[in-house]
Amino acid sequence: MTLQTHWTAICATYTPIQIELTGSLLVMLLTFYIPSTIFISLPYLFPDWSRRHQHQPPSKQPSGKDIFRAFTTCVRNNALTASLQALNFYLGGHSSLRITPTLPSLYEILWQFVFGLLFREVAFYLVHRALHHPLLYGPLHKKHHEFTAPIAFSAQHATFTEQVVANTLPILLPYAIIKAHIVSFWIFVGWELIQTVIDHSGFETGFWQGKSHDRHHEVFRGHYGTLGIMDWVCWTDEEGMRRRRIKGREPKEGKEL
Repeated sequence: MTLQTHWTAICATYTPIQIELTGSLLVMLLTFYIPSTIFISLPYLFPDWSRRHQHQPPSKQPSGKDIFRAFTTCVRNNALTASLQALNFYLGGHSSLRITPTLPSLYEILWQFVFGLLFREVAFYLVHRALHHPLLYGPLHKKHHEFTAPIAFSAQHATFTEQVVANTLPILLPYAIIKAHIVSFWIFVGWELIQTVIDHSGFETGFWQGKSHDRHHEVFRGHYGTLGIMDWVCWTDEEGMRRRRIKGREPKEGKEL
């Protein structure tokens, strides 16, 4: 049986809410919880290797209690998000995505993926930088920065408001605006979740913005985006902040913007 045949059978057997909720939870499990657990396990399974490849020294790494606290926050946020999805359907609402028996074409998946990447880069940068404003940082974003040496589960260790505004909407909105197919959306979500796991893992992987985002958690400023494009444009990458320091426009390390 082909993928199309399987998907047609799924659409004929299950309701849209069952497809959306089950599929979304599976994507979260496969691309967030399992990879996060692997990264969390590395210091225990391979301590010497981990010390050589972690961005920050062992003395700064969180305790087992802190790791569990981050994990429970992730579960809470994901459960609340799923509950809102279910409530939307229960009240007669519809999915913001397209759930049809026909799978999206490769061309559709690719152009939507690029659109999603660029949209999220801009949206997340603007929201994230705004959350570092003194009026917003304490009540909304400080929880996420409790981990100055981030770990994979700290990616979603946030207030529920931040989870919705910063973590969910910048990913959902570009696909909702164009009424994309839910399978195309799941592919994008999976990519973004793996990226945020790697960025928060605390390990040098050579992929994405891992080192830059680790630096952001360490000093609480700069590196607000996901791809580095907006940080380069707005002078909030390392080179840009160096230029701002020369011009006397950059705050000292650790100051919340």
